[in-house]
Amino acid sequence: MKKTLFILIFALLYSCSTIEEKQLIGNWYLENDEYGFVEFIFYKDSLVVYDKLGLSKSVWKADKSKIYLTDIDGFTELKQLTYLYEIDKSKKLLNLKVIRDSLIQLPELTKAKSHYDFFQKNLDLSINLPLTNSELKYIGFPDRLSFNVYAGYRNDDLIVKTDLSSDLRNLEDEVNNFKENSREELKPHLKFHLIADKEISKNQIDSIKSLMRKTAIKKIFRVYKTKPSDYKNTLNWFGQVE
Repeated sequence: MKKTLFILIFALLYSCSTIEEKQLIGNWYLENDEYGFVEFIFYKDSLVVYDKLGLSKSVWKADKSKIYLTDIDGFTELKQLTYLYEIDKSKKLLNLKVIRDSLIQLPELTKAKSHYDFFQKNLDLSINLPLTNSELKYIGFPDRLSFNVYAGYRNDDLIVKTDLSSDLRNLEDEVNNFKENSREELKPHLKFHLIADKEISKNQIDSIKSLMRKTAIKKIFRVYKTKPSDYKNTLNWFGQVE
């Protein structure tokens, strides 16, 4: 009887641990000015982290409140690390705190299938990029040279927005400020990235580009995807001048 009870308790504890760990398995992302672009990939028995320092790997285990990392291999002298963690009710947002001499709060991470899926969730837009076989120019990551305009759908409604506003009403002022705050030697190279859904009509795209051309930046690159460049593993844009 005691042996049977022990087996049942052990099985229950193992099952609970497995449930907690299963919720973590997958890709989690964050992006902000302080940390840059960060990706946590929880596999069944290992964790891979990509950040601005590079790549690190570790072995991980979790209980209901903590993640324990061991055998860390990366840009750190630490070989072990513990996080306090909390997953929201949707199972899509992860809150992490590093346990050191004091708790270090990390920005909230979002669960997503790929880099591009995270990009869409971050914007709260669906943008299905147009596919082309034409030769495209490498235009790189969003950076200090690019002002981004996004055109996509939310609940079947067309939304056109920037990184600063939910529409284009203040586009001219935003671009002026962007240009004024750019270094003098960079100003001739400033450009728009137009990241727009393939279903948006030509007339609608032309109207958006017309508003963009009324600003202090004239060069517009529209972002496209190709079969080799589908942005699942990177947001290194390719596009052409329009």
